[in-house]
Amino acid sequence: MVNYTGMDDSNPLQDGAIQETMGAILDRTIEHLGSADAMIIRVRRRLLDSLQAYREATAPPGVDSPEAYRRRGVQLTLAPGSNWYQITEEMVRTF
Repeated sequence: MVNYTGMDDSNPLQDGAIQETMGAILDRTIEHLGSADAMIIRVRRRLLDSLQAYREATAPPGVDSPEAYRRRGVQLTLAPGSNWYQITEEMVRTF
């Protein structure tokens, strides 16, 4: 594989170079998103709704049950045929 960047073949180095040299923020009002960009549209809408809720000192959208966010990932090896959901239920709720 040929590297045309002039930098060492290091993803963190290349990522940092792009992040630090991006320039001005793009004016998103001139952007034309299509149906393939539905997730981008949803995430931006949710961010804007959350900012508005913060400004108005109200609960952000989708936080009707904050305890749903107090979960953690677990990693373990289970015996074949085990019910993973039942075994890990208490572990993901522990914090």
